[in-house]
Amino acid sequence: MKGPAGGRGQYRDRSAKMEEKKHSRYEKALCTHCEGAGCIYCDRTGYVLVLSPARRCRHCGGDGCIYCGFAGWEGLKGKYDEE
Repeated sequence: MKGPAGGRGQYRDRSAKMEEKKHSRYEKALCTHCEGAGCIYCDRTGYVLVLSPARRCRHCGGDGCIYCGFAGWEGLKGKYDEE
């Protein structure tokens, strides 16, 4: 017996959720390593791109560690991540 969506409703919902994750927005956050002066971790810009909403790293509390790339933020945009 097929449901109202022809038996495919659950798959449509799943693909819609995956598309939402694909189009996640990034926002600028002040690099906590250099406090905006520019360093190698922020590519000399003073800020880094992180997933919105910006959250401090749960491992170091924003001080900088290997998990946040020494920038102090969770969800740091990687070099090959699409915007």
